Amino acid sequence: MYEGQEDVEITLEILDEVVKSFRVLLDRVQQLALLSKANFIVGSATSINYGEDDSHVKSATYKSDGVSHDLPATDILVAAGPLTSSLLPQVKLQAPKGHSIVVQPSKDRISPYILFPDIHASTPILSPDIYPRPSDALNSFDTIYASGPDYYDVPLPELATDATVEDEKIEDVWKAVKSVSQEIQDGAVITKQACYKAQIRKHEEEEETGPMVGPLDAGGLWLATGLDEWGVQNGPAVGLVMSEMILEGKAKSADVESLDPKHWIYAKSVNGPTASLNARMSYPFPRDAQLNYDFDIEPADISGHKKRRDAATQISETLVFLPGEPTQSLDGEDLSAYLAREYLTPDLDRMHPYLWLVGTQSSSHITALHEQRVKGREILITEQPELHCTWIHDRIFLKPIPAYLLSWSFWHHYLIAPHSPIPESQRIPLRKAALGFLRTYFHLVKHPSDFRLLQINHLIDPSITYIQYRLLFHHLCEVLDDDVSLRYHFGELRLGRLNILAKVILGRLQFRRIHVHYGYDAYFAQFYAPVLFLFAFFSILLASAGNLLQSFGLDVDGEGVIVNLAYVRACQVMSLVATGVCLLAAVVLVALFAGMVLRELVFALRMLWRKRRKRRGIREVEGKEDGGLG
Repeated sequence: MYEGQEDVEITLEILDEVVKSFRVLLDRVQQLALLSKANFIVGSATSINYGEDDSHVKSATYKSDGVSHDLPATDILVAAGPLTSSLLPQVKLQAPKGHSIVVQPSKDRISPYILFPDIHASTPILSPDIYPRPSDALNSFDTIYASGPDYYDVPLPELATDATVEDEKIEDVWKAVKSVSQEIQDGAVITKQACYKAQIRKHEEEEETGPMVGPLDAGGLWLATGLDEWGVQNGPAVGLVMSEMILEGKAKSADVESLDPKHWIYAKSVNGPTASLNARMSYPFPRDAQLNYDFDIEPADISGHKKRRDAATQISETLVFLPGEPTQSLDGEDLSAYLAREYLTPDLDRMHPYLWLVGTQSSSHITALHEQRVKGREILITEQPELHCTWIHDRIFLKPIPAYLLSWSFWHHYLIAPHSPIPESQRIPLRKAALGFLRTYFHLVKHPSDFRLLQINHLIDPSITYIQYRLLFHHLCEVLDDDVSLRYHFGELRLGRLNILAKVILGRLQFRRIHVHYGYDAYFAQFYAPVLFLFAFFSILLASAGNLLQSFGLDVDGEGVIVNLAYVRACQVMSLVATGVCLLAAVVLVALFAGMVLRELVFALRMLWRKRRKRRGIREVEGKEDGGLG
């Protein structure tokens, strides 16, 4: 027993010309190569070689008849399907294994319709794809091709020819397919085969992902892979747009921006993490690791069957505000201003040349959260980006991670993609600052105990698990200092030293005010200890000097000249210095008191003036309205 899939018209007729054209495709390519005086080489590619600075491809190494050859090249197109990762390790693909059979039915002529049934006659239930094939040069009779489900976590062989057929999987497919009709059941299986598919990620049955089509980091390096089971259908279209990109500079036949490899390849250059993330316009983590899906929209496919619209416009139609911020719109100008307030650190960036005085010169010098508690530090939440990862005495300040920064689509649509509503001049510093902020949490959370402290202190969405967190944030280790803002070239910073440095660099009394004194007594109480120390120090010093002078007396020679005059003068200088310091301390305290009183008086007068001005404006408006009515 079987039932057809809902809303699926099984009316796709297979044309003899289409099937035959694919049978002779390889021969045609070879003929065209000969006509154009090009060399058609059959071999197994083993590596791609780059120039000294890895900025451009240089050659490709391949094996033919067991002998390695080096082929110089200005452009290299990698279309190796599931074996792509063997040449480009930064391209991570799924390679599920599938089995298929070719059946010769008992009936001479069969209906030319494709079936996508759910077969309940087998256990487990299978949904094979069943394709009738007319007779051709390979078979003089009609055949039926049927493919079974994909199996993941299967080792990928080095060569496609090394793929093995598993009889048990073949039997499952045959058992399901022969239940469709008597003609198939009475037929015979003439071919058993297995293949590996190139998938960008594991996905649902009707979900569309990929393929990846476009340039990679190194100049002259191109990629076309991830077509899954649709290689026969979409392969010609991919070949067309790739030829346009390579030969004409851009794709003209279709808009394939959503298929650009940069959407899936992240934080790694061709030969490792050597190139700047911002220079590559790449991503801090892959799409399948994201922990927030509020900004996800379904990408247009390569065939152009779906109406393509601007991604930011599609998001604005479904989201009216930034997730977690009900008053913050997604308008480009407003969003840019909001993100600037949340992540830019202009004061610390300005102080960057001198930050070595207040912190270790390493961006990784950030103590994990459990170590912070071992050091006796209390974890305090701050929403000020300038205070994030700063500490003073027994406190460290940390800014919580907002949900939208854990969305791959948010990074793409607002911080990376050229079509972002945020102008590039604003987008680049915002991306650097947000990336630096996010990278600090790679260092702050190293163990499950750190993650529990993260949740206890409400620094992350409580629904996120430790495993999910680690799967995303371990990608942040690839982020370089060139990718982040200047402040994040350093890790933890001492707030006490920043307050001192701010007086010189920023011309302010404090970098950030974290102590609030609600009365004069509480404010001046903080000066008791240093003032008493000065008085005690100079009192002891002068008393000791006076006692010594009194005990020794004045040493006079025969002519009446004081021999120890230098010591006497030193005592006099110390007395004057002590008196001057004490007077200066008193003057400073009086000046501080006068300044506080004057500042509060000026503030009160300013508020009074604003209030009266506001009342005057209201009266003028009311007068105009009354005059208009009269």
